[in-house]
Amino acid sequence: MKKVVFLIAAFLFAGVSFSFAGKADFYTADGSLSEGMFVNSPEGLKIRSAPNLKSDRISGLRYGYYVLIRELGEEVVIDGITAPWVKVALPQTEWKDYETEENGWVFGGYLQKNNPLSYGEIFELSKTEEYIDLPYFPDEEGMNYKNEYKDEWQKTDMFNTRYTACLENFCCYDAPRVSGVVAEDCLGYCPPVAASICGCVFFLKAGTPVELEHVVSYGIANEESEFPGLLYPVYEGVYFDDEGCRCLCYIRGIDFVSDDDISTVHDKNGNEIHLYVQKALKDINFDSYGLSMDEVSRDLNSRDTYESADIAQSAAYRITQIRYVDAEGNSKRVGINSSEVNFSLAYPLNFKKPVPFIIESRIRGVYKTRIYSLKVNESDVETVPVCEYECSVRDARTGAGDYHYFTPKGIVVCDVKGEDGEQGYYFYAQKSSAPYKFEDGVYNSGTPGGNKKVKKVGQFCNPICLLPMRQSPDSGSLTLCLLNPGTFLKIEEVGEKTVIDGLVSCWVKVSPVNDDYSSEGDLLKNVFPAESTSAWVFGAWLE
Repeated sequence: MKKVVFLIAAFLFAGVSFSFAGKADFYTADGSLSEGMFVNSPEGLKIRSAPNLKSDRISGLRYGYYVLIRELGEEVVIDGITAPWVKVALPQTEWKDYETEENGWVFGGYLQKNNPLSYGEIFELSKTEEYIDLPYFPDEEGMNYKNEYKDEWQKTDMFNTRYTACLENFCCYDAPRVSGVVAEDCLGYCPPVAASICGCVFFLKAGTPVELEHVVSYGIANEESEFPGLLYPVYEGVYFDDEGCRCLCYIRGIDFVSDDDISTVHDKNGNEIHLYVQKALKDINFDSYGLSMDEVSRDLNSRDTYESADIAQSAAYRITQIRYVDAEGNSKRVGINSSEVNFSLAYPLNFKKPVPFIIESRIRGVYKTRIYSLKVNESDVETVPVCEYECSVRDARTGAGDYHYFTPKGIVVCDVKGEDGEQGYYFYAQKSSAPYKFEDGVYNSGTPGGNKKVKKVGQFCNPICLLPMRQSPDSGSLTLCLLNPGTFLKIEEVGEKTVIDGLVSCWVKVSPVNDDYSSEGDLLKNVFPAESTSAWVFGAWLE
């Protein structure tokens, strides 16, 4: 171990905070021996076979390592520091028998109560180390956690702390396991399975499948964080590793998105692209001043809370984050200025230059739709407003309202009632120089008619109106469902040419590209006859 003067100079130069532990630092406020402490020597710390400098070195601990304490030995002076020898548990990976704890001795002058590593440093370390021993999630600026075993918070300065919104409890009122994914690269926590073993954190990649089982704790984002006053559950659940194995873990609610809040589309190669939408309940705690866990439990475990929120929608929820996950699995935050909470993803494969879109919908008096194109940057995603339209809720539900679909050159919005009382449509042309940008809409009177374009196997297309999907290529055959305009399809087979409503075109057999729903609300893949994944439509109404 280098001399203390040299160490102090090195720490000051590096900007590292440190403290040398005296004997009192090894005890908690109630007088019991601390469970563990952190190594604060940048050079690491030797574990010896006995409490003296002449004994054999049997292992070593890196800077920031959390070590379990078993007992205190004699107080000595080393490198000018007065501290006791400390008996510690060796890392489990170094036990000869994986189930039998082994111990050694370290000089306590290079241990401290708080982790010298920042959350960011631990996160980066987790990408190279499989597991990092820690008593819980690492301290993160602006975050506070409720103790799992005691009704208290890790940081005690909670006076006047009030939550302004909270992520819902997906495991409330005896709900079955809730499936979802990790929203962005984060840390998971593996609790200790025995008193002789420390818990640990590990790297979880965005998109990792997760099943939640129950709530074990809570966290809250304080004023320093991105979402001040956001309360969230900490769940126990299982994640599935690369080999499909189920692994126990804790995951924070801010790092999770449920399957119901994921919109998925496919690119031309069949790769999945996702939109993760995370929303929080807002303004549900007014009864008391400060943070009342009784009220938290009441609010987050009440069926009434969620049933009322589902009715109120944007009046009850606010978006905490939206993330775009590309075909390579990279999760990027989407910047969008909106008070709405219903979003879906679109990827028009019939575009000459396909770009992703977000479709925002609102039902509040009228049914309103906004369409944003996405400019995907290296670190984030920008939203570019393209157009918006609205109609009555009744018309929207009966298929008589305004709607949109995609052509190879842009977006068509059908204005069913029109500006002059007659039906018309707007066309928004894609700019060739910047595919995520569109020209202002050009209004046309009348209706977009069917087309005589030749349809080919392998082409991608979407209906330009409500379109019957039939069991066989015959207008008299069984209608399986009505396809919504804008539903992306792949042509699997081209049938015979025929004339319907004065239009000449071929019947084409199509399969849905994504897990879309019919106009009747049925998942398309469930409407096909047994062992079939495609059905027939009249090609004149495809674009």
